[in-house]
Amino acid sequence: VLLGLVPAGMTSIRDASTTLAESRIIQQIAAEIQGPNWGTGGGDAASYSLLSSYNGAKRFFDDQGTPLEAAAADSLRLSYVARIQINPSGAAAVPSGVPSNNLASVQIDVASVPDANFDFSGDVPFKTQTVLIARQY
Repeated sequence: VLLGLVPAGMTSIRDASTTLAESRIIQQIAAEIQGPNWGTGGGDAASYSLLSSYNGAKRFFDDQGTPLEAAAADSLRLSYVARIQINPSGAAAVPSGVPSNNLASVQIDVASVPDANFDFSGDVPFKTQTVLIARQY
């Protein structure tokens, strides 16, 4: 009877590991975007010069969610590919409904695939998380 529970337990452990790595990746990317000065910009957060440079950027991670340099993206260590999208909706709204130029709505897509050229428009499922990131400078 105990032997029959092993596959279910292994699946649960693998799912928990994947969820942990994806969460770590999302947190790291959000911190990467929040940290530096976004540069100069116009009337909304999406138009800041340095913030817009993140739009469409990809990041690469190993099986633990540890960042890999772009040069190592084709290595055997590659397990996750993440894509950053700055939502073009202009200034993000705070709960009061008033838009703020100091907030950016960022969508982070994370795919559990060992392919640096992964196409996020395909049929392979991936996790999508939208986060509000506050400008620090």
